[in-house]
Amino acid sequence: MELNPDNGRAHSNLGSALSEKGRTEEALEYLRKGVALEPKFADGQNNLGAALARAGELDEAILHMSQAVDLAPQSVEYRYNFGRVLAAKGQFADAAAQFEQAADLSGMREPAILDMLAAMYAETGRYQEAVVTARKALDGANQQQNAELAASLKSSLERYEALARGKGGGSAEPRQ
Repeated sequence: MELNPDNGRAHSNLGSALSEKGRTEEALEYLRKGVALEPKFADGQNNLGAALARAGELDEAILHMSQAVDLAPQSVEYRYNFGRVLAAKGQFADAAAQFEQAADLSGMREPAILDMLAAMYAETGRYQEAVVTARKALDGANQQQNAELAASLKSSLERYEALARGKGGGSAEPRQ
């Protein structure tokens, strides 16, 4: 495909489209070129980070996700994506911080974000906070009539409640 060789956004957009079609290597080539041409294009950084994460390149994905958040700190999507990559890397406390920001920016109304935040609280031994957050997420999923997410959240909530009871409400040593 012929693109203007100096248009970073065009390269990034084509790379994103290729990534959605599962053409990972080709997508990464265009996404990297797009970011090289226009490093301050937050969407390009985010999309490259997401494609790298799908390819299992978590360390490099974290770098680009961090750039996207630095360029657009009010983006719920970028913070959520960054949190997911940090969680996949096992950096649960850092992931929790990103999910907290995403939850705040979304007005604490996005059940999927709250679900991830609750999971990070549990991973770091903050069981009581996991319970409270999972309940908010479950309420939101029920309001949105998202039965699949609600069922998953019920299961998670039961697990967090058991952990909170067994660990004195969150005084356990966090896993990092």
